[in-house]
Amino acid sequence: MRTKLLFCNAPSILDKAILCLAERLFVILKRRIVCVEKFVGKNGENVRIVVKDLNSAINDKILEIIKDIKKEFAESVLIIPEIISEKEYSFLTQGKEVISISDDMLNELRECFINKLDDIVVHIEKIVGINGENVRIIVKRLNSEIVDKILEIIEDIEKRFKSGVLIIPEIISVDNY
Repeated sequence: MRTKLLFCNAPSILDKAILCLAERLFVILKRRIVCVEKFVGKNGENVRIVVKDLNSAINDKILEIIKDIKKEFAESVLIIPEIISEKEYSFLTQGKEVISISDDMLNELRECFINKLDDIVVHIEKIVGINGENVRIIVKRLNSEIVDKILEIIEDIEKRFKSGVLIIPEIISVDNY
């Protein structure tokens, strides 16, 4: 495991909270945690947590740990996480251009969503997102269970197409579209 701590100035309260968070995540979730890093996200996120085999149970556990850390710091620190899979992180750190999915892949996604999530998925479209997203999925309501179902469908389609193209979704609710 590689560890790198670099502070240009004295560590801030947020830095200390992120260090506590990282330690707690590594102790509780062990080898599932790939990376914890401070960063500035497009939606105000300030800590990126990279996870092997990300699912809703792990996501919920991470959010629970963050809640505990906030309490320990007497709510004086604002931790806004971006929790992503190792696969997404690999894409982000490679600095490659967004790879568009094929029309066939998009049509297959549509068909699967109609068959499995017809009452939830409102619209699907190709995009070129600033963080590598290449498909936007608009849903009636957004929660971790729905995200898990969408990610399972995407993983299945990626396996079937065997093209090496990752489907990187931006999943948003109708309210935020």
